[in-house]
Amino acid sequence: MTTALTRMRRMVGTAVVLVLALAALLGYQYWAAGDIARADATARDAIARATRDARQRAAALEGREALVARIPARAQTWSWSEHLPATMTQVGALAESCGAAVATMQPAPPVTRAGVTRFPLRLKVTATLSALTTLLRRAREATPLLAVDQVTIRPGEQPGDPLRVELTLSSYVMADGRTSGGKP
Repeated sequence: MTTALTRMRRMVGTAVVLVLALAALLGYQYWAAGDIARADATARDAIARATRDARQRAAALEGREALVARIPARAQTWSWSEHLPATMTQVGALAESCGAAVATMQPAPPVTRAGVTRFPLRLKVTATLSALTTLLRRAREATPLLAVDQVTIRPGEQPGDPLRVELTLSSYVMADGRTSGGKP
């Protein structure tokens, strides 16, 4: 009787262990399936973004030849007075779209080398870290070309205040020497 009872206990114990192992395996598979679904959704979002960006680039380049033909020829370099309004509008709109507040914009003297003129613009902005990173990323991707030459970041006056940022952005213009059409 004790032998049969001992066998019965072992069988029940083994069954309990098997049921727990099966439950753990099913729980792991449920968790792993959720991870796979999230990774799949992230990949689909990235593909959708890349596709949307490619369509936007294609649409922007579609009318490029007509636009280049409409721009008057520039055999010499551009002056700040010609280029400054467009640059200030571009940089101001860029900063505003990122949630940064522009305190000042100060042009620096243009620099011309090898047919390319660089127009530096010093800015003082206040922005959150998120807005600042978005501003720097969009400045790098901007058309007409903008370069980020220098960035100085200081904390706000009080904890929780936006960052105080001084940065120098440069816009570029190339004199291409064509008899018709130009390239800003």
